[in-house]
Amino acid sequence: MMDEVLNLLENYGYALIILSLFIGVIGIPAPEESLIFLVGLLVGYGRLALGLSVISAICSVYAALLVAYAIGRWLGYPFMKRFGKFIGLTERNLEIVSKGFQRNALRTVVFGIFIPGLRQLSPYVAGVSRVPFKRYLLYALIATLVWVIPFLIAGRILGSVFHVGPEVAPYMGLGIGVLFVFYWLWKKRKKLRFK
Repeated sequence: MMDEVLNLLENYGYALIILSLFIGVIGIPAPEESLIFLVGLLVGYGRLALGLSVISAICSVYAALLVAYAIGRWLGYPFMKRFGKFIGLTERNLEIVSKGFQRNALRTVVFGIFIPGLRQLSPYVAGVSRVPFKRYLLYALIATLVWVIPFLIAGRILGSVFHVGPEVAPYMGLGIGVLFVFYWLWKKRKKLRFK
């Protein structure tokens, strides 16, 4: 399986990076962290260029976050209002969720990008919640940068310095994501303890 992925990345390179990350972030949950980490490994091996890999990944993720926001903004609320009752989402509940999201939009978008599922959901909810577009542009950019760059650089370092094989990419990507979530929860718990 990994040989097939490597072959595809070497043959289609940056176009595959853009398409895979865009589709993954827009709503088909996939191991995007592992893909970014694998791209970093290939950069470390000299098979992909660092600059083009970073630009491809950042542009793809940022575009996907903005498209998902736009879909949520223009289609989401009417859709949720009409069909939400079938999943127990009343108009009142939708308003409560929207207000809560407005208050915590930066945290939800930036930290949510590290959590599969929430990564795909938060841009839609931001659109439905009518988070101002200029503010969302900034939040999405921050989220994109703090998510893409560390995974790519970690892959590059492990590929060029430690010569880690590509077969560990799925585990390393997942591991880095899990470590980030645990760190964030630890900091949150520590902060609550001092209140």
